[in-house]
Amino acid sequence: MSKENIGIGFVGAGYIAHAHARALAAVPGARICAVCNPGEEKRLAFARTFGIARAYASIAEVLADPTVDAVVISTPNALHAEQTIAALAAGKHVFVEKPMACTVADAEAMVGAAQIRNRALMVGHMWRFDREARFIAESVETGAIGRIFRTTSYGIHADWGPDGWFTNRDLACGGAIADMGIHAIDTTRFLIGDPDPVRVYAHVGTHTGRVSEVDDTGIIFVEWKNGVVSTIEAGWWHPHMDGPEAATRLYGDGGYASLFPTFVRGGTPEERTEERPDFPTRQEHCDQHMYTAQMQEFAAAIRDGRSPRPGGAEGLMNTRIVAATYTAAQEHRVVEL
Repeated sequence: MSKENIGIGFVGAGYIAHAHARALAAVPGARICAVCNPGEEKRLAFARTFGIARAYASIAEVLADPTVDAVVISTPNALHAEQTIAALAAGKHVFVEKPMACTVADAEAMVGAAQIRNRALMVGHMWRFDREARFIAESVETGAIGRIFRTTSYGIHADWGPDGWFTNRDLACGGAIADMGIHAIDTTRFLIGDPDPVRVYAHVGTHTGRVSEVDDTGIIFVEWKNGVVSTIEAGWWHPHMDGPEAATRLYGDGGYASLFPTFVRGGTPEERTEERPDFPTRQEHCDQHMYTAQMQEFAAAIRDGRSPRPGGAEGLMNTRIVAATYTAAQEHRVVEL
């Protein structure tokens, strides 16, 4: 591999793969050289859209391609671990969509495989690259709202929900918690400084009548090692949402911060101050700019020979919290971590 010309292979050609491909088009020195998808029509259409030279039917062909230095895995959740470990074993760097795995054991195996082969492993927690999320994270780090003692965050679709493999228990390994809740979990953790979780309690269910095999509702309570207590809400097809995807409210002893709408309120009860930066207009809530920044980090980590952030460690921690959420709900108990 030339560090100035990183060859990227795509595994999967669905909706989110398009966002990653558009992102890579804006990363100098990275090029998409192959794509694989079992459906011929989809993989050929993806190749035409992004000018990709080789379209394969299987991941084995991508991993055998000497021009591929790294892969972007955007497939159903149940395939992530096997495909990631195979790619790492083949000497490829890996970007894998969230959730990185269906089980903690699989996530640990993925992290171990990356360490053994000394390859970059990045997990798609893209809200860490959002301009507004980064403003809040920086404000918290500088002490703008003092010591945070509680947060509330959201990963909810109102009057909408996915279909296809997302609602298949065997392929998705979970429903709204694994799909949307994990965004809220990771965003919360990012904004409060990436502490370890201490204990988790949760209520998870299927209530809207739109899905049957997986959950469409979750309320998660997490106590973190730094003393923060978080409420995290996830859902599909809800009649209302209190905030868009990844929206987070942070309460500190010196103020308050909000992500979506984004502002920081400080000062004293007698004289509050408020900062509302003028961010660029979002083309859509899941704006392309954060996917582009995410791929820039992946390419930079490969060039620099370092672990990307968020990497396997962050993905593994989120997998632990999701697993604890389902266990806590099923067994009606607090899960200690």
